Order: sequence, then C-alpha cells, then structure tokens
Amino acid sequence: MRQRFLLYMASALLTLPLMAAGVNNPSANFKVSQPTMVPGATLQPGSYSIHVLDHLQDRFIMRIDQAGSASHETFIGVPAAYLKSASTGSGAASWEAAPEGKAAMRGFTFGAGGTAIEFGYPKDDAVALAKLNGTKVLAIDPASEGKPAQVSSLSK
Repeated sequence: MRQRFLLYMASALLTLPLMAAGVNNPSANFKVSQPTMVPGATLQPGSYSIHVLDHLQDRFIMRIDQAGSASHETFIGVPAAYLKSASTGSGAASWEAAPEGKAAMRGFTFGAGGTAIEFGYPKDDAVALAKLNGTKVLAIDPASEGKPAQVSSLSK
C-alpha cells in the first residue's frame, strides 16, 4: 500500500510541471493558404501548430510544427501588445508586404486578449520586410555577436 502511495505521489509530482507548462506556454493551430515566411523558413500551404517552448520576461522561444510532418521551425519572438490591438482576436498577424510575392507572418496572438508575440527575423529578411512595409522589423543577427549565423549549426 505504501509503495502504491509513493508511486502515485511521484507521478503527480512529475506531472505537475507539465501541467503548469501548458498554462504559461500557450499553443494554437493555424492554416496558411499560400507560401508564408516565418523567421528562417517559408511555410507551404497547410495546417500548422505554434507553441511557446520557453520564455523570459522579454523574449519567447517559439516553435512551428507542420501537421503530419516531423519538420519544425524554432525562433525567437518578443511580447507585442500592439499586435493585440491590430488583431481581431487570436491567430497570425501578417506583414502587408513580403519579398518574392509571398506572405509573411509578423507574429501571433494566442486567444482573444491573450499573449501577443512579434517574431524576430534574420537580419537580411528583416531589412527586406522593413523596406517593403516602411516600418521597423525586429532583427536577429547572430553573426554580429561572433555566433554562427545558421541555427542548424548551433549545438543542442
């Protein structure tokens, strides 16, 4: 009986952080109908899920997964209250214009009135988006800090 109780308590303690992570790290499903830029990749038409993997007060680690595929994209975003007011609720916020006739996601709002996050683009993509949209775009430039420019070359 005591072993069963200890096993129950251990499983409850192990499950608690996972349950808490779901509250603090929102996720949602969305679809794209045309090739759409996200930081470091272009999503092809289809169904996707987006997740906040981790966050600090001033930045989020995001992940986008394609439904039925093992591939995913991981990138950084920042809190963006101004996306909430521009959005009609939840879902993807898009840039008005993007290079090569594609669409481009500016960020994502989780739930009506929920967390709004603007994506940080690699420097070259950010410059192109900024010129086309006549506004500032959050840029990430690991090469300027002496770090590898390609995410795929970073160690796990």
